[in-house]
Amino acid sequence: MASVVFSPLLKVFRNEHRNRWYSLGTFFWSYLFVRFIEMNMFTLVTSILVYFPSGHHTVEPLTMSDSGMFQLNWNRFGHFLGLFWLYNVYMQSIGQLVAVIFMDNAELSLIVSYVYYIILCLLNGYLINLEHMNDPFVLKAAQLLASNVISKGLLWSFYGLDRCDQDDFFSVILYKYYVNPETVYSNLTQVAWNTLILRLATLFIMLIRFDFTWRLRPMIGSKRSKIKKIDYPSIDPLSLVSIVKKTPPLPRRIKHNSELEFEQFSRDKIIVAWRNLTLFGSSSIHEIRSVNHSNSKIILRDLNGQFRFGTMNALMGTSGSGKTSLLKVLNGQLKTRLSVETQIYLSRFTPIRICYITQEVSGHLLPGLTAKQSLIYASRLKNYSMGAHEAMKVDHEQVAINLLDELDLSDTAETMVQNCSGGERKRLALALELTSMWMPNLICIDEPTSGLDSNSAEIVIGCLREFVHRHNITIIASIHQPNTDLMNMFDQIYVLAKGGVGIYSGPPSMIRQHLSQITGYNTFGTTFPVEELIKYSCMNHDDPVVQKLVQNNDLNIIATTINNKSLETETQFVPDGIPSNRIRFSIGSLPILCSRYLTFIYGYLWQEWAMFVFIYIFYGFFLRYFFDPRIALADGCISLEEDFNQTCNRSTASIDEETNLTSNGRYNFFALNIFAFLVMLQCGLAFAKETKFFFNEHRNGWYSTGIFYMTKYLYETITMVAIVAVYLWIIDIYETVHPGIYWWMFLLLNLGMQAFQGLSHFLTLMADGNSFIFIALANFSYIIMLLTANFFSRISSLHYVFQIVSLFSICRFMIEGNMILQYGFDRCGPKEIQAVLYNLEIPGNHYFHHCIQMLLFHIFIYRLMALAALIAKSNPLENRRRRAE
Repeated sequence: MASVVFSPLLKVFRNEHRNRWYSLGTFFWSYLFVRFIEMNMFTLVTSILVYFPSGHHTVEPLTMSDSGMFQLNWNRFGHFLGLFWLYNVYMQSIGQLVAVIFMDNAELSLIVSYVYYIILCLLNGYLINLEHMNDPFVLKAAQLLASNVISKGLLWSFYGLDRCDQDDFFSVILYKYYVNPETVYSNLTQVAWNTLILRLATLFIMLIRFDFTWRLRPMIGSKRSKIKKIDYPSIDPLSLVSIVKKTPPLPRRIKHNSELEFEQFSRDKIIVAWRNLTLFGSSSIHEIRSVNHSNSKIILRDLNGQFRFGTMNALMGTSGSGKTSLLKVLNGQLKTRLSVETQIYLSRFTPIRICYITQEVSGHLLPGLTAKQSLIYASRLKNYSMGAHEAMKVDHEQVAINLLDELDLSDTAETMVQNCSGGERKRLALALELTSMWMPNLICIDEPTSGLDSNSAEIVIGCLREFVHRHNITIIASIHQPNTDLMNMFDQIYVLAKGGVGIYSGPPSMIRQHLSQITGYNTFGTTFPVEELIKYSCMNHDDPVVQKLVQNNDLNIIATTINNKSLETETQFVPDGIPSNRIRFSIGSLPILCSRYLTFIYGYLWQEWAMFVFIYIFYGFFLRYFFDPRIALADGCISLEEDFNQTCNRSTASIDEETNLTSNGRYNFFALNIFAFLVMLQCGLAFAKETKFFFNEHRNGWYSTGIFYMTKYLYETITMVAIVAVYLWIIDIYETVHPGIYWWMFLLLNLGMQAFQGLSHFLTLMADGNSFIFIALANFSYIIMLLTANFFSRISSLHYVFQIVSLFSICRFMIEGNMILQYGFDRCGPKEIQAVLYNLEIPGNHYFHHCIQMLLFHIFIYRLMALAALIAKSNPLENRRRRAE
């Protein structure tokens, strides 16, 4: 939690500190103070929830009060609270240090924190008796990290403080875990020193990153004796002319006569129109709502308008006026939030092929690919919907080259998309959608000039305008307060005011005439008309001037279409609004997506994959070193003739065998379940990145949901098979006891990992792509699976609700199946009882097949849940009026 909370605050602090808002010390100490208060409250609440339900407040040698109620031992609770507080301070210090080191990569910071926490859990002495292992290196590491100091203090507060008479009795628990009551408090000084060192290291790294860099720059600059002159090469202007003359123009896409005839016919005809468009601010169980019978908040109010073929159109208005909402409606989204009075009209001459480009174009440009590679893959995917035979005739490389030339992107052909400039990325995102031989004819772009300077903005709009007029398509772009030169590049503008009302629709040249209808407007004033119109757009919808503009605008729109009957002759009413892109499942897209995904991994995600592979291998070798391989030799068999007769006279060998059995159970727990949790984190975090691109590409008709998830399933399965093979080879200590057990464990672990992958995908979709929410959901679901995994407590002892939940626990059947492989299949003799399987209530060897069947069921159910959630989120509801009828 400390790592998650501290990372985003550091980024805010970096910007504010760079601009000299406050000093580093002010931020550091104020943050520690606030977190100190929060941690105290968290520790108090958590301590109460842990201490009292465990029943330790009632096992004291209590005295009876006058009222007959037991008295609480405040001494023991106070010690428990203090130790738990110190533990939280220590963990917080570690999280803050990791967050500072990996400030620019929050996910890496989180993974490192998890790995460090897992190591501390191995060395805390709870699950594994470190003293019994008798490994000097492990004991020294635990001493330096102080990982087992607080755990021994907590054991002492539970089983030593006010529990046993020191003269006559001793605690078996304290003896078993080597807890010395006389050194409990003295050992806590190591935790205090470690916490202090971690805090100072955090402050020192922050000083280096945020303060020293600013002071070093002037010092470095002062060492330069003189400024070196740049030696520019001489360029002959005539040579440039000759180069330009020698460069042949790139051939553009050849259009058929029918296509040219339709462009000529449809030019300036209406492609989309809307009447009485009203959009509610929230969804409802009623898909059809009337404005007159609903109290919901309204985003867009009774809008009228239309756009034509071959035009460049701008949606203008102040922030919150509904530009993006109207853009989404015109792209076939938000249908269930439209009022019943809304009427949408589409061109009757050609099908509408829509496309939507978001304001943040990073969700459209898959990193790790060059601009040319991105266009080639886009062309292969989008043109495959024409049919395999027709797609083979398309020269995808030539399509990419032509688009790069038309949108002035030739210089970026071999540049990685993540390294392109802002303007280039905007144009490249549009170019990806234009690679189809049947280009989209209604393109909606949200804020194409955001983040660009005026010159770059004019270049982007100029390229879009030229492309629109050349190919007779319609572009609708939302623009936030453009300058006069930029606005004049649009054929038509549609202006919204606060409250979602339309105050102007028409060419920029007619703004002055439209404003002249307002009483008091100075037609010959010095103010530019567009500035005056933007000023009115900042007013609320109930302002008298705005209402007058809305009334005049609606009259002009309706009168124009009535006079020339263009709405009747050029369009047709579509009850369910603009249809979304629907792409059928096509197996031919699978190799294209696989090839692109490999390029994406190789060019961008390889570092993340390398990090996780390193973590898996490091963790495997760490477990092999941490545990003695001889723990696999204990068979857990109890003889009916010998062991029961020696119950009161246990030998050292039997005690060692019991300890080895316990250690082997812990080894299986850490080797299987912690590895599974790391896999779930990796798959979920990667899926969150990839779905961002999928939703944009699927909405624009690149490929189907099913083929995307099949690609993801195949790639993750193949890579996980390789990872599991290596990891299992590292941790396998049972081959000498059970020859061939590796392959059965390989099957068991692979099935479990596939189920965890499906679960991670489902949780990512439930978190809506938010990494931190996904991690919270992953922790919660993982804890539930562990509690019902037949490891900490028997399934039969749980409440019947948790017994049902345990059927969906992947961890349970991985653990039970692994225990059968290690201790079942005739490992014990005919007159022996298998104690491990008996304790787990596993009936026999045939139960292993049940574990395999349950893991297959988990794969099916969790993958199906993930696919269903993906389909529901990527395919909006259609035909709302037909369903309502």
